[in-house]
Amino acid sequence: MAIYHINNKILDINNRVIIDGNNNSIKISQSELRILISFISMSTKVWNKDELLQQGWPNSIVVINSLTVAISNLRKVFKDANIIISHKGIGYSLNADTKISQINTQPSDQLNELAPPKIKTTKPLIINAIIFISILFFMFSLWFYYTWNYTYV
Repeated sequence: MAIYHINNKILDINNRVIIDGNNNSIKISQSELRILISFISMSTKVWNKDELLQQGWPNSIVVINSLTVAISNLRKVFKDANIIISHKGIGYSLNADTKISQINTQPSDQLNELAPPKIKTTKPLIINAIIFISILFFMFSLWFYYTWNYTYV
């Protein structure tokens, strides 16, 4: 079980809750948890929006507004608009003044369980398919041209 102390709140990863100083627990969504884990894992990194979309919603196609809503919800849960900094035209990062400490972990792979799976890129496959289809079309065009021109002469 992984529990993190973030500023004056406690993040319980297993139960997807953030507990404040008054012992009030606030449930967060799976995508919000994944985004928060991304920020925790690399707290100094400025995450671009595409990276956060991929982290929060792996293997899904979502609009950019989903990320905006998730970031807004996290800010509301922490009651601190400055915990996540917006970098105009780039993305988001965790505020450098945010204090993060790990309280308890039993299985050390807890973050890896919630991390989205590594996605293999399909761009080379798509490019190869387009090239293959283009060559087939070109060869068919040549065959059709020569067959048509020399058959009926």
